Amino acid sequence: MAYRWTVRDVDADALEMIRLVRAHCGLSMGVLLSDAIRVWYDALPEIDDDQ
Repeated sequence: MAYRWTVRDVDADALEMIRLVRAHCGLSMGVLLSDAIRVWYDALPEIDDDQ
């Protein structure tokens, strides 16, 4: 099931960047944001089970 989200507080420079990337690659903003979130998530340090 697809959920509708509203993303607020994206600064003008970042919004223009995502528009340019979207125009270049043809992907939707949702796909681009999903990919970015996965990259950020994968970059997180692993959590030690003892913490």
